Amino acid sequence: MTNSINIFLNAAKSILDKTFMEKANTSTSLKEIYPFDYESSSFDTKPIDNLNKLSDDLGILYEEMIPIKIKKDLGQFYTRDSSIVDSMVNELDLTHGLILEPSCGSGLFAVRVVKRMIGNAKEQGLSAKDTIDYIVKHLYLNDLDKTATEITEINILATMLPLIIDSFSSFGYFSVSKMKLTNYDFTQKGLFTNKFSIVLGNPPFVTLYGKRSRNMNEEKRAYYNTFDFVQNKSGNNKFNVAMFFIENGMDSLCQSGKLFGSKL
Repeated sequence: MTNSINIFLNAAKSILDKTFMEKANTSTSLKEIYPFDYESSSFDTKPIDNLNKLSDDLGILYEEMIPIKIKKDLGQFYTRDSSIVDSMVNELDLTHGLILEPSCGSGLFAVRVVKRMIGNAKEQGLSAKDTIDYIVKHLYLNDLDKTATEITEINILATMLPLIIDSFSSFGYFSVSKMKLTNYDFTQKGLFTNKFSIVLGNPPFVTLYGKRSRNMNEEKRAYYNTFDFVQNKSGNNKFNVAMFFIENGMDSLCQSGKLFGSKL
């Protein structure tokens, strides 16, 4: 699976690069503007018009290739119902404050958030470059699975590519800062020093059956029992990973912040 995913990631980055160069009518590589790299691809990577299709295909391919056992261990049950995602994202106030998605998966929520942020920026009269800078500064994306955050990064780059082309046309050479992507285990406390106006997403759903769980040991059990939602601090408790995401998500909020998600 790893080799196939790497080949596809390289192909997707190559497609983005070639699409940028063709649309911007330049020999400058996207790699000179945004800090990402890729190896040559064996795929026929031609420029494309429908960047949304690249995002959808990449996410779906990855989700289909993950073995069932790994999905169960990591609680990877991806939300692909766009109506559910849209209904949640449409409730968000994205005009101020920092945004965190602690389990971003292949970026379905993140892409919808970025599209909303782009729409808001247009209404406020922000330039393409200022819009890109705002998105990169305010959006924090995390997933334990490094490949998932790489796919999310590609999907957001595809979403922002028209803005990047517009900025390049206006300024010539300019740079886009690296997105705020991390691979933390969000069951751990105190991972982020910033406080967020919004924490959203689809947290992993894994049940841990105390001592009977193959993913449980005494050290983990003792640590999990320190969370506020646990009533019996010394018991052999049954947990779900989503519970830790909810508590850590709430602790990550600023005073007026809000928690949103398909299981939150």
